[in-house]
Formats: sequence, C-alpha cells, structure tokens
Amino acid sequence: MLVEDNNIKFLGDEIHCKLDIYPPFVMIDSFEVNLIEKAATSTLRLHQDAWYFKSHLPGERVFPASLLTESMLQTMVLLLYSLFGHGQERSFITNISIKIRKKVEPGMEVLNECELVSEKRGIYKLKAVAKTLEGNVAEGVFDYASPRFMPTPVTQTKYDND
Repeated sequence: MLVEDNNIKFLGDEIHCKLDIYPPFVMIDSFEVNLIEKAATSTLRLHQDAWYFKSHLPGERVFPASLLTESMLQTMVLLLYSLFGHGQERSFITNISIKIRKKVEPGMEVLNECELVSEKRGIYKLKAVAKTLEGNVAEGVFDYASPRFMPTPVTQTKYDND
C-alpha cells in the first residue's frame, strides 16, 4: 500500500487480501482512492489470452458484461473499505442499475471511476463509470449496505464493545 497526501494505492496481492477475492475472480489490477474526494479509480488490462475470452463467446472475443460489472463493484467496495473499514463483517450490494454502452475486447485497458454519492446509516449510494480509450463502456449506480454501520439495537451493542 502506498500513501501519498490523501491518496492510497493498492496493487496485486494487497487488492486480493483487502477484498478477500482471489484470482481468477479479481477484476482489477490497480486501485487508487482519494480520501478527500471520496472517489477511486482502478484499472484492468484485458490480456489476449485471458480465461474469459476463451470461455465467453469465443468467436466474438468480448469481455463479459457481468465481469465488467464485477470490476466496477470491486472498485466500489475497495473505496468503501478504504473510507470506512469493514471489520470482519462483509456487506452486500442491495441494488444495481447499470448500462453497457460499448463492447470491450482483448488488449484494452478498462479504467473504472467510482464516487460515493451519499451515505446514511450504513447505506451507501455510489456511481461508477467504466472507460476505455474508445470512451465510456458502462455506467452504473449501486446501493451497498453495511450491517456494521446500521444503527440497530443488535449492531450498536455489538460494535460499542469493539
């Protein structure tokens, strides 16, 4: 982890450990968060020989939209973990609204940009955009819930003791 001014950068194994997600399902190569702006970016280089191009529409060689969405989600979760932590608790996505604009192909690099739009009592709303050199390829709005930060009698008692 590299820390400069109000930015934190993660690479490789640091991403895996923070997310508790491991290859081949890690869908980001690098991650950077700006703590002041509550925004983050990540990148994913789509190698020509990657497993998903061999498994998903091999005649067309198109990056699956579900994995593009996962890449955006992993960026979003790392942003929230960097801002608020998560203890040992896992949180969950409660709503996804995404629009796929263009196909993504081998050799491209995807840049995900994510920002926290609002937060209230353990519910977070985030916006994300996935881009390549050809422009925006996907845009989404996501809701995320963290039991750790929801003020219920059970969570208050549990976390007051942490």
